[in-house]
Amino acid sequence: MEDSTKRKNPISIYSSETEKILKKPQNYKSLLKSNFSDKSTKKEVKFDEKINVLTIPNRIESIESGEIIDFNPKQEKQELLPPLNALSDDFVLPKNKLRGPVNLKIVKKIGSGTYGEVYVVEVKEKVNPIPKYFPKPNRYALKRMIDLKRNRAFEYENEIMSLITKQYPNCAPHVLCYFDISVDKEGRYYLLSELMEGDILKYDNDLIENTSNPDVLRKKKMKLALDVTQQTLAGLKELNKIGLLHRDLKEENLLYNHPKGPTGRVRRSKLEIKLADFGLSCVLNSSNLKCGDSRVGTSGYIDPKIVLEARKRDTEVEDIWDETNDIYSLAVITYQILFGDYVSNKQIKSMYEKDDDFLVIEYEDVYQVNNRNIENEMKLYGKNSKETKLLRFIMRNTDPFVKKQTIDEAIETLK
Repeated sequence: MEDSTKRKNPISIYSSETEKILKKPQNYKSLLKSNFSDKSTKKEVKFDEKINVLTIPNRIESIESGEIIDFNPKQEKQELLPPLNALSDDFVLPKNKLRGPVNLKIVKKIGSGTYGEVYVVEVKEKVNPIPKYFPKPNRYALKRMIDLKRNRAFEYENEIMSLITKQYPNCAPHVLCYFDISVDKEGRYYLLSELMEGDILKYDNDLIENTSNPDVLRKKKMKLALDVTQQTLAGLKELNKIGLLHRDLKEENLLYNHPKGPTGRVRRSKLEIKLADFGLSCVLNSSNLKCGDSRVGTSGYIDPKIVLEARKRDTEVEDIWDETNDIYSLAVITYQILFGDYVSNKQIKSMYEKDDDFLVIEYEDVYQVNNRNIENEMKLYGKNSKETKLLRFIMRNTDPFVKKQTIDEAIETLK
């Protein structure tokens, strides 16, 4: 999945030396013992029947136009899916096992991407009573998927959300809560969830736009970084209890709300962070990963250490993925909140041009440069302050050549 929103870097506030090229340490080159095998086909993904998930034989790819390709390596041609038409105000949510059709009012469209669209919706109470299991107030987020006859990854996301809902009937802490799932005659899925205010990337960009004082901005961004890291770890902990790995952590997949106090008044000084988008998630069962898609995350958020290990073992990245790699993604997110891009799009493109995946060795340069920003920021805080602990967490878990912390170890680091 590629990022659709650009980051606004606070260049005037945080000094950066990203243009400086450091000499590559020669001792790391011995780690690159072998490249990825050039396999023409992807092996089929098998699933544990106990959790009722699906076999996904094909690999899903995206192209620059944002359309989806259901790619079958045995076929020469790739079929493009037709675009989605915008939902009209008189949209009827398809019936499912728990309810009949529900007439919805489309309030507004709030997002669109490679895989579908998201709308703010309300039930038309004059036409239909609100289903009993729909929470109040009457406003929700409706995610509409692409045609599942060609792309079964979203049916897998449905299974993941069903697994979470089964384990947490009243919603898992710091995980987006889904209320209703249905599918229409064309095979498009509709996921109805709680409505959040936005994603962390938008929140971060708004901070930069609306805060002119550099010192005030630094404090706000540090508070945001602490909130995001601590609450995301709490959400990952809950997922880990039922054997789930997210595998696509990035700012767009971390949503926020300003919670309400006891009197119902919105508390603007507080943030509630929730994990969303489980299309690339995996179930960890008896040390084996069961995944709905062979891809692992988004460019720039994938742990270089696991790529090194995959090359050394001559295997696929997804075969050795574990919970520590979500921690790398979270450390990158935290860094970017504080300092801007961890790896620029230009650097990522350059790495991809030099290799089928990316040159892990080049992440040593990135790590050394970015560590200078972290070290300079540490000088502003006490040795055992929560801010310094957070900065140590980033430094520890962005090192491209060491095993990252587990969720429990990361939580302990921030205490």
